[in-house]
Amino acid sequence: MILKYTGVACCFVLLISLFGTAHAVDCPPEADHSTSQVFFLDDHYEFDSSARKIINNIAACAKLHPERRLTVAGFHHVSGTSADYALSLGEKYAEIVVRALSVRKIAMERMEAISLGKDGPEGRGVVIRWSATAPHS
Repeated sequence: MILKYTGVACCFVLLISLFGTAHAVDCPPEADHSTSQVFFLDDHYEFDSSARKIINNIAACAKLHPERRLTVAGFHHVSGTSADYALSLGEKYAEIVVRALSVRKIAMERMEAISLGKDGPEGRGVVIRWSATAPHS
């Protein structure tokens, strides 16, 4: 059973699992171009502890809003890292998150993976941006 409340600021959804547990899903407003961030641990391709929850929430929102698109922008802004290495890692981080979303049944056509390299926020991870239009090819 899915219950949906659409308010002015955002959309909250209660998903009732097979175990009867309610999970709140916080979706960005329709007109919003909001972002979420997922961080990786060191130079490994492992999410930090909060990433799975964020990715699950994004997947749940994407299922509720099939018209929305996602741009997944990887970044590696760490002191002492070369620009080429940062671009390469940013691309891998973005691809990992796109794969994680596709495993959760989000169509690859709805997502675009790009790398910001050292131009992203401080640290290692991805910025996920919602939009109402298809990503650029």
